[in-house]
Amino acid sequence: MPDLEVRRHGENILNWEAVGAIGETVGALAVIISLLYLAVQIRQNTSQMKQSSELARLALRENFTSGQQKFFLSLVSNGDAFDVWKACNSSPEELSDDQREKVGLLFYDQMYRYQMMFHAKILDEQENARVLVQVRRITGMPTFPGWWSRQRYAFVYDPEFTKLVDKEVESRLHKGA
Repeated sequence: MPDLEVRRHGENILNWEAVGAIGETVGALAVIISLLYLAVQIRQNTSQMKQSSELARLALRENFTSGQQKFFLSLVSNGDAFDVWKACNSSPEELSDDQREKVGLLFYDQMYRYQMMFHAKILDEQENARVLVQVRRITGMPTFPGWWSRQRYAFVYDPEFTKLVDKEVESRLHKGA
């Protein structure tokens, strides 16, 4: 340990090495305290990010579910729309041009909603699987492949989602052939 005092002409004078050592110690403590503070801040930020992500996921799921409920409620509360939706499943050849247009708008509404869920990277595997079930359900409707072949480029569908739907439509067409 360096000598802290040097006597010169009767005065006590601190050794400059001792002053430097004290300064280094204080500086090291300040760095350690700063690092601890940053660690606490990072932990809090990570926790807040997780909470925000969970809230966003829940909001997205609620929005999707609410949209689906409104969609199906509109079908059952409007006899004509319900009949058109049923006919596109059972006897699509009997649909008039106007009815085909209505079905196309219903398809668009559903596909847009599925695309939004498909691209929500915050969904877990189980939720993504549920969206895929919905996509498969609609792509399996007899009128869907014809509508999709005409409309797939007319709307702004993401290429990744378009590939998924193309694959599902192709799969349905090969099963039906």
